[in-house]
Amino acid sequence: MSWFAALISATLVALFLTKHKTRAGIICMFFITWVALDSLNGINWTTEKGNVISVALIQGAIPQEIKWKPDQRQRTLDLYLSLSDQYRDSQLIIWPETAIPVLHHQAKEFIQQLADKAKNQNHDYLVGIPFKDLDSNRFYNGITVIGSNNDTYYKQHLVPFGEYLPFDKWLRPIFNLMKIPMSDFSAGQNRKPVVRAANEIIGVSICYEDVFGEEIIAALPDATLLVNISNDAWFGDSIAPHQHLQMARMRALETGRYMLRATNTGVSAIINEKGVITASSPQFIPHVTSDEVKPFEGLTPYARFGNLPVITVAFLLLLITFIVAKKSPESDF
Repeated sequence: MSWFAALISATLVALFLTKHKTRAGIICMFFITWVALDSLNGINWTTEKGNVISVALIQGAIPQEIKWKPDQRQRTLDLYLSLSDQYRDSQLIIWPETAIPVLHHQAKEFIQQLADKAKNQNHDYLVGIPFKDLDSNRFYNGITVIGSNNDTYYKQHLVPFGEYLPFDKWLRPIFNLMKIPMSDFSAGQNRKPVVRAANEIIGVSICYEDVFGEEIIAALPDATLLVNISNDAWFGDSIAPHQHLQMARMRALETGRYMLRATNTGVSAIINEKGVITASSPQFIPHVTSDEVKPFEGLTPYARFGNLPVITVAFLLLLITFIVAKKSPESDF
């Protein structure tokens, strides 16, 4: 999409900068581009697997300033349990990034409580929670599946300064001197970003990992659904949460999969395989977004080839332009 937008913009500029004899060709390129876009948009690159899954996205709307306070922990857990119990018939219940505000090994009793509920009510929980490796003393921003599997995923693409400190050896003493606390998460191992839940393979991402299309397609073709958990409370009532939602919509469209987006304060949303929002939450209030979703299989061109075709075409165009300009210095190019 970015490449087509740049190409269309370039043809419009070229109409004003080139000589009259080449304008007809440029106009043809412009219309050919639009026809190609329209024809590609009408193709269904992926197909339904046949079954549907009932899902519930739990939005706790916990204010960032109290999220990690120990005296608010039980209130937070009770709220998520209460919201989830209203949708106990859902096959997949998703809690947002670090919804459980305590390290995984410190929440064993609560996780067992969730596991018992999952078994009795025949559903799976997919929950955001931080982890600590007690052997290496490393911290991870993670996802855990509670229910039919005990699958986990550790965030791989961390946010600089938000989740880790670049040039830690040199900068941390300075931040410590200024008494500025900084996160110290480690990146998860390089593996497919998938977990198994609700009898499906799910491509997962945490927070702004869903910005990077080439990382999301790493879960394909195995994944039949996509899930992104996030905490956009940092951005308050700004345009940022809405921009983040638009990015998630692109990931659904370019993979031909449903994207289930559970956030702490909104906007939580269910996005279909065409990038259309079918259900969403209001911001800053506790809310549950629920619906039935369809798993998909197959590969779109982007999921199959990634950025390689666009990069290849871009280099070829640069090469052609260079050759033409070298042979004819007075060329319109």
